[in-house]
Amino acid sequence: MEFAPIITGPATMNLTVNYRATTTAVFTIRGNPLPTVTIDNTHDDTITWNSAENRLEIAPGLGIGTYRVVLTADNGLDPTATHTFTLTVRVPAPPPTPTPTPTPTPDVEADAETDETEAPTVTPPTAEATPPATDEEPEDPHDDEPETETTISLDPQEAQTLIENALATAQATGTAPTVTINLTDTEYATAAELNAETAEAFATANIAVTLALSGGEITISPNSLAELASMSDHNDTPITIGLAITPGNAETTGNFLTAEVNISVGDNVVNSTTTPITVAVPMDDFNLTGLNTHRIVAKQGTPPAIIGGAFDATTGQFIFETQPTGAFSIVYVETLTRLSIRMDSPVITDLADNSPAQVMDVLPIIQQGRTLLPVRFMAYALGADIDWTPATSYSPLTVHLALDGTTLSFRAGELAPGMDVPAQIINNRTMVPLRFISEFFGAVVTWDDATRSLEIIRDTAQEHL
Repeated sequence: MEFAPIITGPATMNLTVNYRATTTAVFTIRGNPLPTVTIDNTHDDTITWNSAENRLEIAPGLGIGTYRVVLTADNGLDPTATHTFTLTVRVPAPPPTPTPTPTPTPDVEADAETDETEAPTVTPPTAEATPPATDEEPEDPHDDEPETETTISLDPQEAQTLIENALATAQATGTAPTVTINLTDTEYATAAELNAETAEAFATANIAVTLALSGGEITISPNSLAELASMSDHNDTPITIGLAITPGNAETTGNFLTAEVNISVGDNVVNSTTTPITVAVPMDDFNLTGLNTHRIVAKQGTPPAIIGGAFDATTGQFIFETQPTGAFSIVYVETLTRLSIRMDSPVITDLADNSPAQVMDVLPIIQQGRTLLPVRFMAYALGADIDWTPATSYSPLTVHLALDGTTLSFRAGELAPGMDVPAQIINNRTMVPLRFISEFFGAVVTWDDATRSLEIIRDTAQEHL
């Protein structure tokens, strides 16, 4: 179906003086047929549009000031689309001026009591004061230049256009609506900024927003967007979302990288969100040949604890979900087990091991939102020992699971402390709540709604505390 062109993107962009050549694909161009884009500005060839790669290019040379740029998209259908934004080139904030050390005031009265005046000591310069000759290349003067800052500030009309496009795409494809703001081609784009009105508009439309930054992608759910908008009191207080990557030393420590997730509203740091955010970091820079990538996990805290995550071979990204913000280590754990269970299959597969799959004699069941497995296979999944106290006329069957010196006992049909669904005898099988028992023994359970499957992740070398 043919439709007129649409063009969206940020209302402002910021660069620091003496910036390097910059390209950015933050502008979204749609239309059928595909529109051609022209650029209207009075800055010669410094700001141009690359039609082949559908991106804006800014060559070095712009002086300090604010520049108005108009993009026009045309595919022969009315109306044509235009998008205006301002590009500001500014001086970086100066470093703080050091406070001079005050010179002590001489005690005149004390000096008057003696006729002897101590001459000041002068230390002549030594040969070491002159930097020695070196064969090393001189440092690049650009290395000390401030990094280019990128700020996303969508006005309400642009946000509404993105929302309409996302809803139309979701309806056509039968998928959940999402919006991606792409900053991956913008140098040093480690954070993005949204205003409260924009965040609230996406939340109201039940649309998740993915920020594609230079270090990876962060996807914020509609509920979290609404939460952040309310924290800003729905005013102009900026919502800043950032992802910084620090490489690790995978060969010696197994730590590929550290991903620092930062969210703030104004000057207030957000330590946790009400619903999980999704973080995806590229692993292209690491040699994963010969590694079982199912043993790669994310850890957080002190001491570091597994929170989950999985490597996606299709995209080359490691993806994990989290509610707390802060630093996460992406690591390879040799002693990891990652058991995969589908709701429509009796097979339990350890993705992190080459051991044979286990086949249960019944399918998993879901009750009150909880997955139940036969207790015998649950014990296998964790590597736990199992024992029983048979039922009597006055007491139900009691199950005892022991792992790493810790024992969990519970009765069929009764809630143990922390349980929200009891163990049950169904068709002569004792079915137990998978998540409760897994987490009791220090394992992590993740759920994939798309495939209706779950994983039990545990480091067998880390004892349960």
